[in-house]
Amino acid sequence: MTVYHLSLAIGIGSFLMCFRVLMANRRRIQNWLFFAVGTAVLAFTGPIYVGYLFPGQPELTTSLNRVAVGLTAVTTALLWCFSLVFPAVRLRRLWVVFSVNLLPSVALAIWAIPADAFVRLMEIRALPGGGLVMDREVGPLYASLYAPLIVLNMLGAIVGFSWQWRRATTSIERLQVAYTGIAMGGGGSAATLSCIILPLAGYPQYYILGPAIGIPVFIGMMVYNIRTFKAMDIDELLSRSVLWLLSLSVAGVPFGLFTWILLRWPSAFNALSGTAFMMLGLGLVVAYHRYVQPRVDQRLLKKSHDYQRLVEDFNRRLSKLTDLNQLLDSLQRLLSDTLYPASLSFVVPGEGRGQFALVSGGGEHAGVAGFRISEDQAHFIVENAEVLEREQLEVNPDYSERVRESGRRYLASVSAEVSVPLVMEDRLIGAINLGPRRDGHYKRADINFLEAIRAGVNVALSNSMLLRRIERINSAYERFVPRQMLSYLGVESITDVGLGDCTEIEMTVLFSDIRSFTTLSEQMSPQDNFRFLNSYLRSMGPMVRGHGGFIDKYIGDAVMALFPGGAADALRAAAAMCRSLNQFNASRGLPNRPPIDIGIGIHTGRLMLGTIGEDLRMEVTVISDAVNQAARLEGLCKTYGERIIVSARTLDLARVQGLDVPNRSLGKVQVKGKSEPVEVFALDVDCSVAEPTDAGEPALA
Repeated sequence: MTVYHLSLAIGIGSFLMCFRVLMANRRRIQNWLFFAVGTAVLAFTGPIYVGYLFPGQPELTTSLNRVAVGLTAVTTALLWCFSLVFPAVRLRRLWVVFSVNLLPSVALAIWAIPADAFVRLMEIRALPGGGLVMDREVGPLYASLYAPLIVLNMLGAIVGFSWQWRRATTSIERLQVAYTGIAMGGGGSAATLSCIILPLAGYPQYYILGPAIGIPVFIGMMVYNIRTFKAMDIDELLSRSVLWLLSLSVAGVPFGLFTWILLRWPSAFNALSGTAFMMLGLGLVVAYHRYVQPRVDQRLLKKSHDYQRLVEDFNRRLSKLTDLNQLLDSLQRLLSDTLYPASLSFVVPGEGRGQFALVSGGGEHAGVAGFRISEDQAHFIVENAEVLEREQLEVNPDYSERVRESGRRYLASVSAEVSVPLVMEDRLIGAINLGPRRDGHYKRADINFLEAIRAGVNVALSNSMLLRRIERINSAYERFVPRQMLSYLGVESITDVGLGDCTEIEMTVLFSDIRSFTTLSEQMSPQDNFRFLNSYLRSMGPMVRGHGGFIDKYIGDAVMALFPGGAADALRAAAAMCRSLNQFNASRGLPNRPPIDIGIGIHTGRLMLGTIGEDLRMEVTVISDAVNQAARLEGLCKTYGERIIVSARTLDLARVQGLDVPNRSLGKVQVKGKSEPVEVFALDVDCSVAEPTDAGEPALA
């Protein structure tokens, strides 16, 4: 009885699987027809299984068999109709075609159920040795009408699926038709063997096994085929099927054989030997799964294992890649050597948010081009963050028409058949785009390979972006807080600076200021003021940096610079600033843009460099008498009509460093804030606009 209950449960389970397919997408006529096929399968197998539960009641079993015979014809007709719409609808006026196909079978079923034209008698009887067997007497029209109609429906289904194969426009559609052929062949072979061949050979007791095996094979494969739209390649499917059957056989046969031996000759074993005998069977199973199956698996699924090794090796190398160009080069080599795309390109982050660049690859670098992804395309890619295939857009019903069109536009814009989106924190950060494969189409193992490497590439690209972002942030901070300031404080990043950090060091301080800037600024609008100042400071800053200094701060039109390398650097920078000023004035040669003049004061001394402020607002600055004295010397330039005034200490230190600058003593002056007079000197420098000498340094007169 257990076999027949199990068979009935299998039929119900198959029906539920078909119902699940329908509920997944009720918009597709394919799903409705498949559900109708599953319903008809349960309707004609159910009476067969139920009949085996009532042996010795020929009236009941005959009626049940007539129902099964009639509904079998309806099932095959539905399968024919299904072949005309799966995987795609390619016919118009389907209701006419379906009516022509279905009406004869429906009429035959209505005729077969109450009459004996097809089945006169069907009786389930018990065999002497145990088990049940079916005896059936067919009617006069069974061979002349019923059987030809069934054959016609099945041939029609074969023709329909063959027609679908020829009309298929994508490789996935052809794979789906091929899967259907395997499902029909597998299920039909099981049914033919048990329902026709074995009964004719004198083994009618196996009649019940055909539908129990064939129906799950057909329904199960078709559910996977319809529901996923991403069927494995045929060779991989067959390899996995062989592996599963082999594993089940090795696991089941020893236990079955050993159990049969124990039950057949129980007297030959005691408790100890029986246990040892069963442990031997268990040992054989364990040995197979431990030593044999991995080798069989590698042989049958060689391509998948090769891809897995490539992914592992690539992920190990990714951990060492932080540069975006290195990452793209590594990806190009990997994909070109394994998938053979006709073209290859990468969408990488651009300079601004939402901006991208399209980098061409595939062995012929065509350079980098600006690239823009619309908001709906980016949203589509993020929402469907999986490998995007052009074929999937055409055959997968889960995509709405709007999404489908957006995906088509994106793939067309990058000339790709397959695209691998890269997403970080629900934001699109890039994509890998592959053109058509040179040697056919991308197989399921290829797509799985792309899925596998995507996670590693996501992490690597995210790290590269974060590193670039940190570098940009550090570069931006350096425009506000010079890196030299941080190095003297003993920190690597602005984030490590704390309130009160300070150090003492000797440096040369340079102050410069524009003469009569207040009067000049009053003649300009605020916008002109800022444009003028930025233009002027752009000409001064490189002179400071080019001679080993760095700008500590801008104070309106004034510049405060520090030179850790010594006084000679500061004097050379001052001369360069004068030359640059003359060039700046020459570029302003218009009546309403009069030339300007500057004053420069330079002094050397010890100063305190550190952070001041409070927890929510601080800055790095220098505090020292040397800073105040340099500012005072700059103020004397206007009094004496000089451009560069330096302290005696600075001049002496420059001579020690080998720079003897022509100068004139201005005597000792009382600098504001100092109790003792300070001797100061004016520098005589060549401020003509000429080519620099001495390896690019401005000449000092």
